[in-house]
Amino acid sequence: MSTSVRQSLEYIRKRYRVPAELNGRVLYTGSGPGRRGTIIGTSGAYLAIRLDGEEGWAAYHPTWELEYERDHAGLGLGCTPGGGPCTLDNPVEAVNA
Repeated sequence: MSTSVRQSLEYIRKRYRVPAELNGRVLYTGSGPGRRGTIIGTSGAYLAIRLDGEEGWAAYHPTWELEYERDHAGLGLGCTPGGGPCTLDNPVEAVNA
């Protein structure tokens, strides 16, 4: 990960108090049913997210209609949305961007 992406993610985590991590999984809830995606980088103070099934990415504000998914170790890798707390029986692998 480049220094600028690392610094941007650190800024985003501190400024907005969110668990944003590279390759972290999110649930975008802004347009109808939730859509899952992967954080693939940053665009200034915004997160660059590739929604599942999409080829491109878009910039999302860290606190606007995003839910951060976390695995059982708290690494931001994700669990199935609506599946309750993350458990070893309910993991989802992060997509490498």
